[in-house]
Amino acid sequence: MPTREQFTIRNDAGDSVPLYYPAHLCVVQHDGLGMAPVQRTHISGPHQHGATQTHAKLSPRVVTLRLESDYQSDESWAARQTLIQMFNAPTGNPLHLDAVLPTGDTRRLNVRYMAGLSMPLQRGVTEAYAVQLIASKNPEFYDPTAILWGYSVSSGEGAWGFPLGFAEGFGTSTVDVTETKEYDGTWEVYPIITIVGPCEDLLIENETTDEKLDFDGHTIAAGETVTIDLSYGKKTVESSTDNTDIADLTTDSDIATWHIAPHSEAIDGQNTLHISLTGGTSDTQIHIQFNTRYLGI
Repeated sequence: MPTREQFTIRNDAGDSVPLYYPAHLCVVQHDGLGMAPVQRTHISGPHQHGATQTHAKLSPRVVTLRLESDYQSDESWAARQTLIQMFNAPTGNPLHLDAVLPTGDTRRLNVRYMAGLSMPLQRGVTEAYAVQLIASKNPEFYDPTAILWGYSVSSGEGAWGFPLGFAEGFGTSTVDVTETKEYDGTWEVYPIITIVGPCEDLLIENETTDEKLDFDGHTIAAGETVTIDLSYGKKTVESSTDNTDIADLTTDSDIATWHIAPHSEAIDGQNTLHISLTGGTSDTQIHIQFNTRYLGI
Protein backbone atom coordinates (compact mmCIF):
# COMPACT_ATOMS: atom_id res chain seq x y z
CA MET A 1 0.00 0.00 0.00
CA PRO A 2 1.50 3.39 -0.93
CA THR A 3 2.57 5.73 1.86
CA ARG A 4 0.61 8.87 2.72
CA GLU A 5 3.61 11.00 1.80
CA GLN A 6 4.26 11.52 -1.91
CA PHE A 7 7.98 11.11 -2.63
CA THR A 8 9.98 12.33 -5.62
CA ILE A 9 13.71 12.02 -6.23
CA ARG A 10 15.27 14.92 -8.17
CA ASN A 11 18.72 16.09 -9.22
CA ASP A 12 20.15 19.44 -10.28
CA ALA A 13 20.24 18.34 -13.93
CA GLY A 14 16.44 18.48 -14.08
CA ASP A 15 15.77 14.72 -13.82
CA SER A 16 13.02 13.51 -11.51
CA VAL A 17 11.27 10.25 -10.70
CA PRO A 18 7.90 10.30 -8.88
CA LEU A 19 7.58 7.49 -6.38
CA TYR A 20 3.88 7.61 -5.48
CA TYR A 21 0.57 6.35 -6.86
CA PRO A 22 -0.37 6.30 -9.75
CA ALA A 23 3.31 6.15 -10.78
CA HIS A 24 4.52 2.66 -11.69
CA LEU A 25 7.25 2.75 -9.02
CA CYS A 26 5.93 3.62 -5.53
CA VAL A 27 7.29 3.93 -2.00
CA VAL A 28 5.33 1.53 0.21
CA GLN A 29 7.55 1.63 3.31
CA HIS A 30 10.26 3.94 4.61
CA ASP A 31 12.61 4.32 7.55
CA GLY A 32 14.92 7.10 8.72
CA LEU A 33 12.65 10.11 8.08
CA GLY A 34 11.80 10.89 11.70
CA MET A 35 14.33 12.27 14.16
CA ALA A 36 17.89 12.42 12.90
CA PRO A 37 20.37 10.45 15.04
CA VAL A 38 22.33 12.44 17.62
CA GLN A 39 26.00 12.00 18.51
CA ARG A 40 26.86 13.03 22.07
CA THR A 41 30.24 13.67 23.69
CA HIS A 42 30.68 13.20 27.45
CA ILE A 43 33.37 13.62 30.09
CA SER A 44 33.40 12.16 33.56
CA GLY A 45 35.34 13.23 36.65
CA PRO A 46 37.08 10.70 38.91
CA HIS A 47 34.38 10.95 41.61
CA GLN A 48 31.44 11.74 39.31
CA HIS A 49 28.48 9.44 38.95
CA GLY A 50 27.34 9.34 35.34
CA ALA A 51 28.90 11.84 32.95
CA THR A 52 28.61 15.45 31.81
CA GLN A 53 27.54 16.09 28.23
CA THR A 54 29.95 18.53 26.60
CA HIS A 55 28.67 18.51 23.04
CA ALA A 56 25.91 17.09 20.85
CA LYS A 57 25.43 17.16 17.09
CA LEU A 58 23.31 15.52 14.43
CA SER A 59 24.83 12.46 12.79
CA PRO A 60 24.38 11.57 9.10
CA ARG A 61 20.90 10.26 8.37
CA VAL A 62 20.35 7.01 6.42
CA VAL A 63 16.97 6.75 4.66
CA THR A 64 15.62 3.40 3.48
CA LEU A 65 12.85 3.33 0.87
CA ARG A 66 11.00 0.14 -0.08
CA LEU A 67 9.73 0.48 -3.65
CA GLU A 68 7.17 -1.68 -5.41
CA SER A 69 6.44 -1.81 -9.13
CA ASP A 70 4.59 -3.76 -11.76
CA TYR A 71 7.57 -5.57 -13.26
CA GLN A 72 5.67 -6.14 -16.51
CA SER A 73 5.22 -2.40 -17.04
CA ASP A 74 7.48 -0.56 -19.49
CA GLU A 75 6.97 2.59 -17.41
CA SER A 76 8.27 0.99 -14.23
CA TRP A 77 11.30 -0.34 -16.07
CA ALA A 78 12.02 3.15 -17.49
CA ALA A 79 11.68 4.69 -14.01
CA ARG A 80 14.15 2.15 -12.61
CA GLN A 81 16.64 2.94 -15.38
CA THR A 82 16.30 6.67 -14.70
CA LEU A 83 17.04 6.09 -11.01
CA ILE A 84 20.15 4.07 -11.89
CA GLN A 85 21.30 6.91 -14.13
CA MET A 86 20.71 9.44 -11.34
CA PHE A 87 22.71 7.25 -8.92
CA ASN A 88 25.59 6.70 -11.37
CA ALA A 89 28.51 8.59 -9.75
CA PRO A 90 30.90 6.43 -7.64
CA THR A 91 30.52 8.82 -4.71
CA GLY A 92 26.88 9.57 -5.47
CA ASN A 93 25.52 12.57 -7.31
CA PRO A 94 23.79 15.20 -5.16
CA LEU A 95 20.08 14.42 -5.04
CA HIS A 96 16.95 15.88 -3.49
CA LEU A 97 14.36 13.66 -1.83
CA ASP A 98 11.11 15.62 -1.79
CA ALA A 99 8.18 14.55 0.37
CA VAL A 100 4.77 16.16 -0.09
CA LEU A 101 2.99 15.70 3.23
CA PRO A 102 -0.75 15.04 3.66
CA THR A 103 -1.02 18.74 4.60
CA GLY A 104 0.28 19.71 1.14
CA ASP A 105 3.57 21.05 2.54
CA THR A 106 6.84 19.99 0.88
CA ARG A 107 9.90 18.88 2.85
CA ARG A 108 13.24 18.36 1.10
CA LEU A 109 16.28 16.35 2.17
CA ASN A 110 19.62 16.62 0.37
CA VAL A 111 20.90 13.08 -0.12
CA ARG A 112 23.28 10.86 -2.06
CA TYR A 113 22.91 7.26 -3.17
CA MET A 114 24.20 4.78 -0.60
CA ALA A 115 23.02 1.26 -1.48
CA GLY A 116 20.27 -0.85 -3.00
CA LEU A 117 18.38 -1.15 -6.29
CA SER A 118 20.68 -4.05 -7.11
CA MET A 119 18.06 -6.75 -7.58
CA PRO A 120 14.39 -7.54 -6.77
CA LEU A 121 13.67 -8.57 -3.21
CA GLN A 122 10.68 -10.57 -4.38
CA ARG A 123 8.87 -11.32 -7.60
CA GLY A 124 5.20 -11.92 -8.16
CA VAL A 125 2.48 -9.65 -9.44
CA THR A 126 4.73 -6.87 -8.25
CA GLU A 127 8.42 -6.71 -7.49
CA ALA A 128 10.07 -4.87 -4.61
CA TYR A 129 13.35 -3.01 -4.26
CA ALA A 130 15.16 -1.48 -1.32
CA VAL A 131 17.06 1.77 -1.82
CA GLN A 132 19.20 3.50 0.79
CA LEU A 133 20.10 7.19 0.64
CA ILE A 134 22.34 9.14 3.00
CA ALA A 135 22.04 12.76 4.14
CA SER A 136 25.51 13.56 5.43
CA LYS A 137 26.27 17.28 5.69
CA ASN A 138 22.73 18.48 6.47
CA PRO A 139 20.63 15.63 7.90
CA GLU A 140 17.68 17.95 8.52
CA PHE A 141 14.74 18.55 6.16
CA TYR A 142 13.92 22.00 4.79
CA ASP A 143 11.18 23.79 2.91
CA PRO A 144 12.58 24.38 -0.61
CA THR A 145 10.73 27.70 -0.85
CA ALA A 146 13.04 30.33 0.64
CA ILE A 147 11.89 32.90 3.19
CA LEU A 148 12.92 36.54 2.84
CA TRP A 149 12.70 39.00 5.70
CA GLY A 150 13.26 42.54 4.45
CA TYR A 151 13.54 45.91 6.10
CA SER A 152 12.32 49.34 5.03
CA VAL A 153 11.67 52.62 6.81
CA SER A 154 9.17 55.33 5.91
CA SER A 155 8.78 58.58 7.87
CA GLY A 156 11.03 57.25 10.58
CA GLU A 157 8.93 54.15 11.35
CA GLY A 158 10.37 50.65 11.04
CA ALA A 159 8.51 47.75 9.47
CA TRP A 160 9.39 44.21 8.59
CA GLY A 161 7.97 43.14 5.24
CA PHE A 162 7.14 39.73 3.76
CA PRO A 163 7.52 39.37 0.86
CA LEU A 164 10.17 42.03 0.35
CA GLY A 165 9.09 45.51 -0.63
CA PHE A 166 11.50 48.43 -0.78
CA ALA A 167 9.55 50.94 -2.84
CA GLU A 168 10.13 53.68 -0.25
CA GLY A 169 13.38 52.41 1.26
CA PHE A 170 14.83 54.28 4.22
CA GLY A 171 13.17 57.61 4.84
CA THR A 172 15.56 58.72 7.58
CA SER A 173 19.32 58.55 8.04
CA THR A 174 19.17 57.00 11.52
CA VAL A 175 17.39 53.71 12.23
CA ASP A 176 16.87 51.90 15.54
CA VAL A 177 14.10 49.32 15.33
CA THR A 178 13.24 46.15 17.26
CA GLU A 179 10.78 43.65 15.78
CA THR A 180 9.73 40.10 16.68
CA LYS A 181 9.44 37.56 13.87
CA GLU A 182 8.04 34.03 14.15
CA TYR A 183 10.07 31.08 12.88
CA ASP A 184 8.02 27.89 12.61
CA GLY A 185 10.79 25.39 11.86
CA THR A 186 11.94 22.75 14.33
CA TRP A 187 15.68 23.16 13.69
CA GLU A 188 17.97 26.20 13.90
CA VAL A 189 18.80 28.08 10.72
CA TYR A 190 21.89 30.07 9.71
CA PRO A 191 20.73 32.64 7.14
CA ILE A 192 22.38 34.69 4.42
CA ILE A 193 22.17 38.41 5.19
CA THR A 194 22.59 40.97 2.41
CA ILE A 195 23.16 44.68 3.05
CA VAL A 196 23.00 47.31 0.33
CA GLY A 197 24.72 50.58 1.33
CA PRO A 198 25.04 53.27 2.32
CA CYS A 199 25.00 52.90 6.08
CA GLU A 200 27.32 53.35 9.05
CA ASP A 201 27.67 51.57 12.39
CA LEU A 202 25.29 48.77 11.35
CA LEU A 203 24.14 46.41 14.11
CA ILE A 204 22.06 43.29 13.43
CA GLU A 205 21.17 41.58 16.68
CA ASN A 206 19.02 38.61 17.64
CA GLU A 207 18.06 39.54 21.18
CA THR A 208 16.45 36.14 21.74
CA THR A 209 19.73 34.27 21.26
CA ASP A 210 21.91 37.18 22.53
CA GLU A 211 23.97 37.19 19.32
CA LYS A 212 25.04 40.16 17.23
CA LEU A 213 26.76 41.20 14.00
CA ASP A 214 28.27 44.61 14.72
CA PHE A 215 29.96 46.89 12.17
CA ASP A 216 30.51 49.66 14.71
CA GLY A 217 32.92 52.28 13.33
CA HIS A 218 32.64 51.00 9.74
CA THR A 219 30.92 52.51 6.69
CA ILE A 220 29.25 50.39 4.01
CA ALA A 221 29.49 52.66 0.99
CA ALA A 222 26.72 53.73 -1.38
CA GLY A 223 26.38 51.16 -4.14
CA GLU A 224 28.23 48.50 -2.13
CA THR A 225 26.56 45.14 -1.46
CA VAL A 226 27.78 43.13 1.53
CA THR A 227 26.83 39.46 1.86
CA ILE A 228 27.14 37.68 5.21
CA ASP A 229 26.90 33.91 4.74
CA LEU A 230 26.35 32.28 8.14
CA SER A 231 26.00 28.69 6.89
CA TYR A 232 28.35 25.98 8.15
CA GLY A 233 31.67 25.96 6.30
CA LYS A 234 31.16 29.58 5.20
CA LYS A 235 30.91 32.18 8.00
CA THR A 236 32.06 34.82 5.52
CA VAL A 237 31.64 38.53 4.86
CA GLU A 238 32.04 39.45 1.19
CA SER A 239 31.73 42.81 -0.53
CA SER A 240 30.95 43.73 -4.13
CA THR A 241 33.61 46.46 -3.88
CA ASP A 242 36.07 44.83 -1.44
CA ASN A 243 35.38 47.74 0.92
CA THR A 244 34.07 45.44 3.68
CA ASP A 245 35.28 42.10 5.03
CA ILE A 246 35.04 39.98 8.16
CA ALA A 247 37.70 42.11 9.90
CA ASP A 248 35.25 45.03 9.92
CA LEU A 249 33.03 43.21 12.41
CA THR A 250 33.79 43.96 16.04
CA THR A 251 35.76 41.28 17.88
CA ASP A 252 32.75 40.45 20.08
CA SER A 253 30.48 39.76 17.10
CA ASP A 254 28.95 36.27 16.89
CA ILE A 255 29.50 35.34 13.25
CA ALA A 256 30.28 31.72 14.21
CA THR A 257 26.95 31.17 16.00
CA TRP A 258 24.41 33.85 14.87
CA HIS A 259 21.20 32.00 14.01
CA ILE A 260 17.42 32.07 14.00
CA ALA A 261 16.12 29.81 16.75
CA PRO A 262 13.18 27.40 16.83
CA HIS A 263 10.96 26.60 19.77
CA SER A 264 11.93 25.89 22.55
CA GLU A 265 15.16 27.91 22.43
CA ALA A 266 12.90 30.74 21.25
CA ILE A 267 9.48 30.30 22.87
CA ASP A 268 6.96 29.62 20.09
CA GLY A 269 9.70 30.43 17.58
CA GLN A 270 9.56 34.15 18.44
CA ASN A 271 12.90 35.76 17.49
CA THR A 272 13.32 39.40 18.48
CA LEU A 273 15.60 41.17 16.00
CA HIS A 274 17.15 44.58 16.59
CA ILE A 275 18.64 46.65 13.76
CA SER A 276 20.32 50.01 14.11
CA LEU A 277 22.39 52.14 11.73
CA THR A 278 23.19 55.70 10.75
CA GLY A 279 23.74 57.33 7.38
CA GLY A 280 21.00 55.42 5.59
CA THR A 281 19.29 56.65 2.43
CA SER A 282 16.46 55.48 0.17
CA ASP A 283 18.96 53.02 -1.38
CA THR A 284 19.77 51.23 1.87
CA GLN A 285 18.38 47.69 2.13
CA ILE A 286 18.70 44.68 4.40
CA HIS A 287 17.65 41.15 3.38
CA ILE A 288 17.66 38.06 5.61
CA GLN A 289 17.16 34.90 3.54
CA PHE A 290 16.83 31.29 4.69
CA ASN A 291 14.98 28.01 4.24
CA THR A 292 12.84 26.84 7.14
CA ARG A 293 14.39 23.67 8.56
CA TYR A 294 12.87 20.64 10.27
CA LEU A 295 14.44 17.91 12.38
CA GLY A 296 12.19 15.25 10.83
CA ILE A 297 8.84 14.52 9.22
